[in-house]
Amino acid sequence: MVSLSTPRAQGPLVTRLAASPRPALRQDPAPDAGGGHGGVDQRIELSGAVVVNWAAKAAGLLLDEGVGPGDAVLVDLPDHWLSRALALGVLVSGARLDPASGAPCPAEDATAAAVLTDRPEAWQDPALTVVAVRLPRGLEPDFGDGSADPSVVDLAAEIRAQPDTLPGPVDHVTPDAVPASGAGTGDGRGEGRARLGADVVRGTLEEWDAGRCAVVPA
Repeated sequence: MVSLSTPRAQGPLVTRLAASPRPALRQDPAPDAGGGHGGVDQRIELSGAVVVNWAAKAAGLLLDEGVGPGDAVLVDLPDHWLSRALALGVLVSGARLDPASGAPCPAEDATAAAVLTDRPEAWQDPALTVVAVRLPRGLEPDFGDGSADPSVVDLAAEIRAQPDTLPGPVDHVTPDAVPASGAGTGDGRGEGRARLGADVVRGTLEEWDAGRCAVVPA
């Protein structure tokens, strides 16, 4: 078995992550608990294999929606264990990850093919594939009440049907695949919780590449 604990050895980062039963991603509840937007009400700990399982399914969903290698995908989500797994899925699909700024009224990006967001109403470009994400307080995505806009892709309703297998080679998924800084560095906030930024995603990949568990701040 390939060991996640051996930094930068024996194959691509994602391959090593997928082969690891060790904890790879952890999120602790905030001291005041109660969940909150993007928070959790229990300690969440995912193995490398589980993280890659979510990423593979997310990549499959994006590919089914016509997002191809090299396309830009915006990630407009609070920092959360699922947000980080979905960001990995964007990279696994071959798309270019572009964390959004978290501004109250995000500017439309004419070059983007899709956006993963917890506020689909903020994205009005009809040419943009909008994937609505309801971040869970536990391990299971929130399936909601089924009243979502039919023009919006409901992640929770669609992702389960996706295969667990990676869609292709993953050699391209490295920390260098994400800019070290730029738009979406985690400074934007939504309802009190930092948005997922490029530096956070890059740092997560660096932790995994070094065989360490990445931690989402409470």
